[in-house]
Amino acid sequence: NSPALQCFTSGELASGVCHASSSPVFEATLVTSTIPHPTNLSHAHVLAFLANSNAAFELKEFDRVSVLPLLSPLALAEAFAALAAGTELHIVPQELLARPRQLATFVRSHELTDWLTNHGLLSELVRSDSISDGDFQSLKRLLWTGDPLPAPMLQDLMRRLPLTQFARVAGS
Repeated sequence: NSPALQCFTSGELASGVCHASSSPVFEATLVTSTIPHPTNLSHAHVLAFLANSNAAFELKEFDRVSVLPLLSPLALAEAFAALAAGTELHIVPQELLARPRQLATFVRSHELTDWLTNHGLLSELVRSDSISDGDFQSLKRLLWTGDPLPAPMLQDLMRRLPLTQFARVAGS
């Protein structure tokens, strides 16, 4: 019955959220398996996500949060969560999405504490050996969307980043 889960799986407004705030903040059509799925992110969805994510992640004003370019409802909602908590928000530049070493440098140089990425980028960072043992010293949480990581890859990441918590964010 989590408001965030309701908002991203059923598209219905979470209970207890003001229905007057239903105008869209973000509209897109996602294509999965060649079937288009319209998706909307309303102000009420954002409020529900903020309440749930701030309680779950306890973001503080000194945190530095990064998300992928704001191309999905989840990335946009995560950006709102970061801003609502008073954190610094670092949006990954589009051109770094195809450059794993530069992306790793971005995470390092921005001293991120919370990072939302996707399965493909995270897999590429591991395959390209762009993450060293003990890297990303300030990173507390690494969240990714998409497919689960293969167990050996996740174990390797957990060994390389022992101070980091890992979680896959699933849409359903």
